Amino acid sequence: MSLKMLDLWVLVTSWILWCIWNVSMHDMRITSIRYRIASTHHWVAFLLLTITALGGCGDKEKGPLLQGTLVKDFGVVQYAGPDMAVAHTFTFTNTTKRTLQIAKISSSCGCVTPVASTKTLEPGAALEIVTAMKLLHPGKKKEHITIIFESEDDPIKMEMIAYGRVVMSLKSEESEVTVARDQPGTLTLLAETSASMMRPLDPYWPDLDGLLVEFQGWRRVDEDDESSTSWMGTLNLSLVEDDMASTNGSDDETNELVVTIGQHNELRVPVKVLP
Repeated sequence: MSLKMLDLWVLVTSWILWCIWNVSMHDMRITSIRYRIASTHHWVAFLLLTITALGGCGDKEKGPLLQGTLVKDFGVVQYAGPDMAVAHTFTFTNTTKRTLQIAKISSSCGCVTPVASTKTLEPGAALEIVTAMKLLHPGKKKEHITIIFESEDDPIKMEMIAYGRVVMSLKSEESEVTVARDQPGTLTLLAETSASMMRPLDPYWPDLDGLLVEFQGWRRVDEDDESSTSWMGTLNLSLVEDDMASTNGSDDETNELVVTIGQHNELRVPVKVLP
């Protein structure tokens, strides 16, 4: 029996007993002051006993059943198709002094698959919920996972959030970039997305020795096409001050700049450094 049902049962039983006692006292036609005072004392004692009983029934550990982070926000991720999924492991600790038994784990969508490391959680033990969420389409995705325990009234609710952006293609206007001491280089990026007004993620690249690379941001270049969106971004390349002296009198040097957006769009461009 749950705590709420037990409290209700005690309250109803107490009220019935009080009614029976009150009627019996009335039928006895007790009118003396002494008995009236005694009946009042009895009623006060009975009321205190009922309150104590209710308080005892509800005397259970306060606070949450589990301690841990309930929300995982992936932020903006690169959308790669309907089979793409993001994964996270929720970790909790049983903060109660009793053993918890998982009765059911459910999710708000069939695209979310939560798996528990155990169904029986001893006091102080850890619980892991390994969860994968499929991004069936670009845009914001927000789903919930619920853990229901046996003989417990309050379930545990978790939340996963991700925002998928799409890049269909990535290319550059330049086939090669030249950088010199007094001549910074420029690489123009062209990205096409499949969802209107969805700005691509900012590109990233590994560091190149002696070169400083800075991204100047995206701007939309087509306003009429509703089926796709084209964006233009600029990378500025320049020599690092400390490395300029080492280029004097040396031969031309060619490096490769690898520009990536998300996990599935990569661009490789040669960078020639002049003495």
